This record gives sequence, structure tokens and C-alpha cells, in this order.
Amino acid sequence: QTIELGLLALENAKNEYGDISTLALSVSEEGFYRIKEEIKHFKEKLAGIINSDEATDRVYQINIHLFPVSKIPKN
Repeated sequence: QTIELGLLALENAKNEYGDISTLALSVSEEGFYRIKEEIKHFKEKLAGIINSDEATDRVYQINIHLFPVSKIPKN
């Protein structure tokens, strides 16, 4: 369902109300695990912002996807 919401946002959202971006990258296995760790830290930082925000008046969805788009080499 969240992917469907993302598709609707791509079609309907205005830049002033959101941020939609992508990044394609080539990375090693070690780099992949480092990126996963950074995503974890980013989500923790966002949780801190959310927890300190006392004047909430809207709901947003954040999707972070990290998945292979090529074959993963077997070691």
C-alpha cells in the first residue's frame, strides 16, 4: 500500500509539499552494509525530530528503498 501511495504522490504532489528523489549507484558488498547502517542512523535522527515536534498538523510517508537492480555476484 505504501508503494501505491508513493505512485499517487509522484502524480499529484507539489514540490513545496514533499521531496521525491532517487539515486542509482554502483557499490561493493562492504559499501552496501555501510549504506544500510547510515539508513539506520538517518531513521534514528528522524525519530528524534519527530519526537521533539509538538505542533504536528499533517502526516507524511517516508520510504527508503535499497535493493539490487543487478545480479549479485556469488563469492
